[in-house]
Amino acid sequence: MSPRVLDKAEIDTRWQPEGQCRVWGGHRVGRIGLVGLAVFGTLLALPASAAHFRGLGTTTSYADPEVVRMNATGDRIVGSLAPQPPGGPLSDVAAIWNEKTHAFELVGPPTASYQETVATGHEVSNDGNIRRTIGWAERTSPPGFDMWLREENQPTGTVTTTIVTPYPSPTASMLGDDISRGGHILGRYIDGAIGSTFFYDPNSTIYTDLPDLLGTDMDAGGTRVVGVGIASLPVTQAVLWDAASGSQQVLGPLPGGASAAAHGISASGRVVVGSSESANVATGSPPQEAFRWHPDLGIHALDPIPIGESRVSSALATSDANVVVGWYNVGFFGVPRAFIWTPETGRVDLKTFLTTTYELGAELSNWTLLSATAISADGMIIAGQGVSPSGDAEDWVVDLTDEDKAVLKFRPVNPPLDWELYLECGDDPIGDLFFGIIPPNTFSFDGLFDFADCTNSTNVLDLPARTCLGSEGIGPNVSETSYVILPTDVDGEPVETVRQSTFYLGLEGGGGPGLNTLCQPGDDETYLGYFQIDVAEGNSELTVSALSSVMATDDLGDEIPAEKIRLVRERLPGGVNVHIRRALDDVDGSKWMTSIEAPDAYAKFSFGIILPPAVVQDVSFGGCNERFVGLGDAERRRGCADGALLGHDIDYTAVRTMGPGLALAAFGMRTDTLYVYVEGGLSGTRVFAQMNTPNNRSRLGLFSFDEPVDPLTGVAPTHGPGFVPTVTFDGIENFPAAWADIDAWIDLGGIDQTFKILFSSGPYGKAKDPDWDGDMFEDADDKCPYVPSPGNGDKGTLEQTSQPLVSPTTPDGVGDECQCGDAQDIFGVVVELDIKLLREVLANPELAPMIPPAAKKKCNSVGPLLHTIDPSTQLPKDCDLNDVYVLLKAQAGLPPLIPMPGEFPSCPDVMTQ
Repeated sequence: MSPRVLDKAEIDTRWQPEGQCRVWGGHRVGRIGLVGLAVFGTLLALPASAAHFRGLGTTTSYADPEVVRMNATGDRIVGSLAPQPPGGPLSDVAAIWNEKTHAFELVGPPTASYQETVATGHEVSNDGNIRRTIGWAERTSPPGFDMWLREENQPTGTVTTTIVTPYPSPTASMLGDDISRGGHILGRYIDGAIGSTFFYDPNSTIYTDLPDLLGTDMDAGGTRVVGVGIASLPVTQAVLWDAASGSQQVLGPLPGGASAAAHGISASGRVVVGSSESANVATGSPPQEAFRWHPDLGIHALDPIPIGESRVSSALATSDANVVVGWYNVGFFGVPRAFIWTPETGRVDLKTFLTTTYELGAELSNWTLLSATAISADGMIIAGQGVSPSGDAEDWVVDLTDEDKAVLKFRPVNPPLDWELYLECGDDPIGDLFFGIIPPNTFSFDGLFDFADCTNSTNVLDLPARTCLGSEGIGPNVSETSYVILPTDVDGEPVETVRQSTFYLGLEGGGGPGLNTLCQPGDDETYLGYFQIDVAEGNSELTVSALSSVMATDDLGDEIPAEKIRLVRERLPGGVNVHIRRALDDVDGSKWMTSIEAPDAYAKFSFGIILPPAVVQDVSFGGCNERFVGLGDAERRRGCADGALLGHDIDYTAVRTMGPGLALAAFGMRTDTLYVYVEGGLSGTRVFAQMNTPNNRSRLGLFSFDEPVDPLTGVAPTHGPGFVPTVTFDGIENFPAAWADIDAWIDLGGIDQTFKILFSSGPYGKAKDPDWDGDMFEDADDKCPYVPSPGNGDKGTLEQTSQPLVSPTTPDGVGDECQCGDAQDIFGVVVELDIKLLREVLANPELAPMIPPAAKKKCNSVGPLLHTIDPSTQLPKDCDLNDVYVLLKAQAGLPPLIPMPGEFPSCPDVMTQ
């Protein structure tokens, strides 16, 4: 199609950017469509105290942050900042808000040649390696606009920003509006009297003009564009353009209306939102009511709650599931306010929702939320425009996920000898930090060690210690008054107050003028110091542990509980992580869940749990309490008989535990440790049964202990919940010698994997992990994180053979309850008969009863989410031949059915319950 020639009036009114924002009906629109897998039930399931609201703020150098768009994960928000004080050469500077560090980064081309730069889109490539940001800059000479592209190679750390060659002529002005994961670009150009929206395909390097469309948003895959159709001005249309076919589809308006506009599209490109004239609103300039378009439902208005609320509104961003955000008018004068919509709630005021559901009344006090313009793929991060308590216009972001926790990182440099310590703040500044470093079993207590050149002898808490006075090895934010308490060699069981065989560090903040802190929220990780120790080679290792229920204080000296700090002993490349964290039903710090995350599948695996002081009995892993008669009880050998307390893929009959106790010293094992041995329980054709899915976190089992009750007071020691059980591999190499019928680490072929898992442990600490569907499997362990799956079983993936009844034996990380395409609901996997059955039922609806009710929702492998039954097929309306096509592709070994936000396929109905 040839570009339509626009006169100057149309260019001025329709193409001139307002700041970095496209204007429709007096409001900024078209912010984001990269929203994928969240549902409203998920939002309600999270604890109300988890959410955090913050204004994007001002500094002495920059003010007035403007939100344009958010990427799918919600960790980056792009837009611009206004330099302070105003009046300089630049009116706005492109910037990216980092939701992790809570800080802006200035981006874009060099500012000397431009009077305004704006970032308008940001995404991460499918492999996670490349971050791309698109934007535009207003030239001073010659007047016009340049489109710029920033690419950040995360593995190498290199960043390049280039001015894109003008299209369609060397003198054309270009404005980039959005970018996909694959680098597709949605933008605009002005070339003399001609202007057009364009779509750029990086694979073919071809520009496609869309002259009758004002593009507002693009899906995450770069396959579809939505916007405002202008072919029949003054009437406008909500339009969806498909890149593959080059065709355009008119979606609206609502009944009773003439004009409409599409503002946002979902990650998969299936759901569109916008605003439209309708029979529900009076005429105006322009009258508008928020709508949602679904390929099976068509267009429908977003009904307000309460019913009498104003219907003048606009939907700006949507998810593939059931969350939409935007603005609506309030009161006689039509003051805008932000809304959130779901099918369950209808359209409700966002501030009221955040106040009542997430208890954010204090943080939102005196804030006015004018509009919600962007939302993350999981629906848990929302950004928009507002008015701050001071009365200034200020954009904002609300994070409905759990609060950010501080992370103490113990990093192997040259293990087992050389280590480094780093700290990253969460939501709180940290002034002082208290923790322990547990040396290996082979460490001699009169042996050599060095923490950051802290050599001044002293006493702390009546224990021998060294201070850091004059040290040159401590981090820049660490005060010289910091200290390390030395371990002492004590015969007998551990005592209650401290673990005598542990280094205890007290690090005091001293960073920066007037700041007595180790770190501030939003800072990058800060170096604390190095730790060197003289130990034997082999499985010797160090690990970090909590000292008490309070691990830190903030900048005001207020206590920070251990629940707000994660402890991480980082693994070496290719290593194995064993995660330990508080169980979901733990109330007093005595129940902990363990999981394995490894690059390879294991058949047999062993690890240890270093216990808190004073815990030497009533210890259990997976309910393993049955003594082995005839072996004696000095080593506290136990067998397991309760599969309900173990991971689904663990053979409960083969679990063995040993310790703690002094008798373990005779085998070169730790006396304060419970040693655990597990075997796989997944049947298969390999030499040994499998116990974990490679590169997925797989549950091992529940660890619990009961601290001995003080006979005088009748209560357990008060320090108990503060201590953190710690994963160790120290002494594991001696486990088989102590118990002849076990192995340490064996893969599926029976090969010893000892040297692959040294010095490896995942995050642990007092914090609990989220469980979105409430089935008592944390999301990281849950093979169906959005569908309750009591067994959490995983028989495998789609069978890629022609044998219709052969079930694969390799788990794929997708649970049986949410295996897309499992139409028979028999095997927990997809076999050829499932695909044939779906094809036959779609061709002959009388066969629909052959598909069990629970399996009907598994038909939908592509999306969207719509469980309404189609009378013509007796299947949900979201089940069609497109789903069969995807299953056939997967059977041929093409893209798997493990969904990612914005990728194809999405399988939304079973993954977003």
